Amino acid sequence: MSQQNNNSLSSTSSSPLNTSSSSSFNKDNIEKQIEEWKNKYLNKYNCPISQQLMIDPVTIETGQTYDRKTIEEWLKSKNTCPITRATLKNNNLIEKLFNNLESDEFKLDILIILFNKSNYNRNNLLKKLLNININENNNKFITFFKNLFKEINLNEIDLNEIDLNELIEFISDYKNDLQNELIIIYKELYKKNNEIKYLEIIYDLNNENKEIEQQLLNEYLKLNLMDKYFNLFIKTNENKLDSFNLMLLKCLQNQNKEIINLQLKI
Repeated sequence: MSQQNNNSLSSTSSSPLNTSSSSSFNKDNIEKQIEEWKNKYLNKYNCPISQQLMIDPVTIETGQTYDRKTIEEWLKSKNTCPITRATLKNNNLIEKLFNNLESDEFKLDILIILFNKSNYNRNNLLKKLLNININENNNKFITFFKNLFKEINLNEIDLNEIDLNELIEFISDYKNDLQNELIIIYKELYKKNNEIKYLEIIYDLNNENKEIEQQLLNEYLKLNLMDKYFNLFIKTNENKLDSFNLMLLKCLQNQNKEIINLQLKI
């Protein structure tokens, strides 16, 4: 009886139903499988010369694809294909830009990998991002975009090199999630074009910002847009004005009189 119990215990300890050991084993096994899958799947996107993931894939005339920086370095001293050894008639490189990847979701995964390579040019990363289609409600994209935009303050991204209107259209489905990032883009547009419409959009996105509010009021005055000036001033100060000053303001607005220095005790 004792021997039978021992056998039973022995059998139980090695059983897959033993959560203490099996969960650890399964977790390690799954992680290993994921790692193997990644290596196998990503290997075909490695540069044949450097054996590293291609940051900027280009194809030479023989049909082989390499990372731009690596093949350009090769072609400085050689006029052959690294794989076929065929002599090249010209060194023109054809952009591929991830067009041969299976899905936009995987393209996003590749860009996230590239983002984690600190030496990768952030402007190129943002330009590549604009060429893929992101599904709505993609939390991975939102997180990635926020992390990417943090690097503007580190001068890793120069928005002067980006089509900002295209960028706004690209993230338009995520206006609520990427409000701060949109404000950065519109501020850049306002700085570039000095058009008041961009300042108005910034204020609409963040109407609690008193600094933006005052800047907008000053612009209305400067451009003699008095109706807009009164509308905004009354809207933002209505609760602070006494009835007389409020009535005065509305009368002035109706008469559309020019006011350059309006001083009211609020």
